[in-house]
Amino acid sequence: MDWDHFENLFFRLLMNDSDRQHFDEFINEMFAILIKAFNLQNVSIWKEIGSNLFLCQYSSNDDVKGASKSFSFKDDEQFVVYKEKGRLFLQYSAESSPKMLLEFRGGRVLHKLSNQQLEKISKICFAMFFHGKKLYLQKTLKEKYYQLFLLTDELYSIMKEEEVLNKLYNTLRQMYPDLLCHFVLPMDYSLGHEIPVKNLEQEIDQYEEAMTAFLKGDMVVRSSSNGLYIYVPIAGRQGVYGLIDVHIPLHIEQIDDVIDMIEKVAKAGGKALENAKLYEQSKQHVNDLQLINDTARKINKNLRISDTMKYMVKRMLRSFSADEAAFFIFDENKKWNMLSESTSFFHSDESKAYVDWVAQNILEQNSVFTGDISNSILGEAVYKSIMAVPMIDSEKIIGFAVVLRKEPYSFTFDMYKLMESLVSHSTLAFTNSMLREKLELLVITDPLTNLFNRKYFDEVVHQSFKEDQRGTLILIDVDNFKQINDTYGHQVGDKVLIQIAKTIRNNIREEDVGARWGGEELAIYLPKVGLKIGCEVANRIVSAVRKSTKPPVTVSCGVSCWDAAHKNDSPALLFKRADDALYQAKRNGKNQVSVLDQERA
Repeated sequence: MDWDHFENLFFRLLMNDSDRQHFDEFINEMFAILIKAFNLQNVSIWKEIGSNLFLCQYSSNDDVKGASKSFSFKDDEQFVVYKEKGRLFLQYSAESSPKMLLEFRGGRVLHKLSNQQLEKISKICFAMFFHGKKLYLQKTLKEKYYQLFLLTDELYSIMKEEEVLNKLYNTLRQMYPDLLCHFVLPMDYSLGHEIPVKNLEQEIDQYEEAMTAFLKGDMVVRSSSNGLYIYVPIAGRQGVYGLIDVHIPLHIEQIDDVIDMIEKVAKAGGKALENAKLYEQSKQHVNDLQLINDTARKINKNLRISDTMKYMVKRMLRSFSADEAAFFIFDENKKWNMLSESTSFFHSDESKAYVDWVAQNILEQNSVFTGDISNSILGEAVYKSIMAVPMIDSEKIIGFAVVLRKEPYSFTFDMYKLMESLVSHSTLAFTNSMLREKLELLVITDPLTNLFNRKYFDEVVHQSFKEDQRGTLILIDVDNFKQINDTYGHQVGDKVLIQIAKTIRNNIREEDVGARWGGEELAIYLPKVGLKIGCEVANRIVSAVRKSTKPPVTVSCGVSCWDAAHKNDSPALLFKRADDALYQAKRNGKNQVSVLDQERA
């Protein structure tokens, strides 16, 4: 045969490389030259993947590609010829390369050639193969470096962690579509369904290599019968944020280059992920500071305690996407009392187990930040995620705030720190509001009886005349009170007044107003109440005082009411009628209720 022409065809094949994108195209053209030159049916190249076990890597016939066959050749021979029923195998082996086979089917010309000529064909073909392979690997590697450059350039403009990971995964899939890649990440990442993700905790529990890679920040290789498994850390300067778990099948070539490129991609991704994480953290910190500032400004606007707590409950529900939120205050016996502004769940009996457990931990100065409370504490709990923060005033725990959510692991540690700041500010506002309300109460309260004083009582009655349609006034006077003071002394007289005041509080509604009118005279105002009910209340108090006081005393009551239908009525006339009725009760024998304006009943 014309060897010069044969070699010239191969030389032109190497030189004419500009239009080919893949090595497969080069091999197919090489096979075409061989088929035409030797009138062959098919040409294939086999590569050893085990002890004398070969895998068909390239073939001019797709039906052959992928099949496997055992061959028995001597390891110490570089060139071996093996003939079998119209098939001719030429073996090639070298120290730095795996054992290769060149297979020819058909072509009687080849079968007539000498072993020396066949060896020459083998050397030419394998030289072409390896040289072409080297060129295309360099070309492919150059393309991958360009992809890495584009990836790095794009990553530094991405400021969201999920987008960084998405870009990282898509680039790896473009670079190495034959590799199986998984991200091994903590639970707080939510990526698309098309990206395979493994749970970091489960992976490091199952595979020691994964734990080593994550803790040390170094790549770890695990060998298996079907290839290599590598754990590549996604790391930045401040730590390791996850792993890339890659399966490299046995047929993949240039494994060292593949691993090196995956490491570079992971390194670029780790830096970008850290930047995105820091950016999101700084952004969240700014938002948190703004939230804390807005909250502090709102709750320090001299709000009432109920307004402060109502605002804080709404704020915590919104800030932490919580299902329930509540505030609790400890009494002097360390028993918790719920503030009424708490959400509905805490008003139910089902909440007691949660609150008891939280209160115990708070009093023991343990932090309460639990991802799944049902695991060991409350069994099958409805609300699995829980955060609770103590309310501390002057280094003393006065209560605590708690938020719940049904889904497990719903709260982050950053949320817990934010809650600490919010509760700290709300505690200060709470104690200030409580002190202010106590002071306000002292200003309008009689210090002996703890009933309201006359000034506040007058204001309530005047306000009722502006806003309501009716109301009833009861004036109460202690019968023979001077005799009590003269017989038992003024201290006992004071105790009698305290007992009567307690009786009054026990017999009126929360919206009713009891007051010390002056001396031994007391008063009750019942807003929006008619004369009939007013008389019932007065008679109930007369009876209760007679039965409960020690030493026993009696009271007389004068009752009067007003109605918006009487246009000329006024607070002064209301007081005048009640005062006249009181003195009528005194004249009629005391220990009774008297009413002058029966026509208003």
